[in-house]
Amino acid sequence: MESEIIFLTTFILLIIISMLVILFSIFQTKKNAFITDKIRNAEKMEAELIKSQIEIKEQSLRNISWELHDNVGQLLSTAKIHLNLLEKDHPELSSIKEINELVGTSMQDIRSLSKTLNQEVIKNIGIAEALKIETERFNRLKFLKAHFNCSGKFAPIEFNDEIILFRILQEFLSNVIKHSKAENLKVNVHYTGQSLLLEAVDDGIGFDADTIDKGSGLINMESRAALVGASFNLQSGFGSGVCLRLEYPFKDNTHAT
Repeated sequence: MESEIIFLTTFILLIIISMLVILFSIFQTKKNAFITDKIRNAEKMEAELIKSQIEIKEQSLRNISWELHDNVGQLLSTAKIHLNLLEKDHPELSSIKEINELVGTSMQDIRSLSKTLNQEVIKNIGIAEALKIETERFNRLKFLKAHFNCSGKFAPIEFNDEIILFRILQEFLSNVIKHSKAENLKVNVHYTGQSLLLEAVDDGIGFDADTIDKGSGLINMESRAALVGASFNLQSGFGSGVCLRLEYPFKDNTHAT
């Protein structure tokens, strides 16, 4: 009788322990699912925030592009017409010819700048041509010696992704002009068949990756790269220049066959 009581007690304890284990397992599973959902929602919210910021910036850039093309461009065109008339009436004044040439150069620079600001233009010409225009503009303005190279078989990518990739490169190039003190810049675009490789390298003063303030520009570039599924690699060291490398894997519905 006593052994039966012990057996029954043990059996009941095992059932209780099993139930507690099952309940704990269910609780832990739900807890993990809740944490996972919370992380996913936070990532989704961050992605949506980045997208919204990009959309706002793109609209601002588009407005600036229109202003440059429609207003400033028209004013310069009118000025050039009057200068042409003055140059015909007073060919002896070399200063008029020089001013006329400066206005013509300014018009060309504004056209190039408005192209790379307006996403609709980038949609028509593609990321490779847009980057080529940027490097040519740097050369005309004599900021540094810029070299552009495009290789591989062209493959289209999603337009929104293309804009984000271009803006990452554009921000990097802007930092090169502002901070690098570089004399040379190389921009490479390479289509591998499976991915699009984008690389920009300067020979400037570089920076210490461990101590540089990552509060804005670098984090923005890396976040945007992650948003379109591109790998992001930025390497530098004092006196060794900076190298930015992006690899964007083609998606099934966008890569060329």
